[in-house]
Amino acid sequence: DSFRNVCDTDDYASWNGQDFTVNWADAFGVSGLDLTAGVLNLTDEGPSIDPNPAAGYSDSVVLETYSVAGRIPFVNFKYNFSE
Repeated sequence: DSFRNVCDTDDYASWNGQDFTVNWADAFGVSGLDLTAGVLNLTDEGPSIDPNPAAGYSDSVVLETYSVAGRIPFVNFKYNFSE
C-alpha cells in the first residue's frame, strides 16, 4: 500500500514483490537432509522512491519497508544428525 512521506507532502507509491520458495524434505533419499531453494523478489521490483525533491532528497527509500537488493536467489541445506 502507498503511504505518506515524512514531510507529509506526497505518497510513496505502493510496492508489490513476489517471493518463491521450494522445500525438499529427505532430499536425494537421505533421511534428515532438507534442501530449500528460492528467489526473493522474483520479479525484481525496485523500491518506491520518495517523491518530495523539495525536502533535499529525491532518492530516499524507506529501508525498513523496501528491499534495495533486487532479486535474490538462495539455496539452503539442513541436515539433522539425530535422525
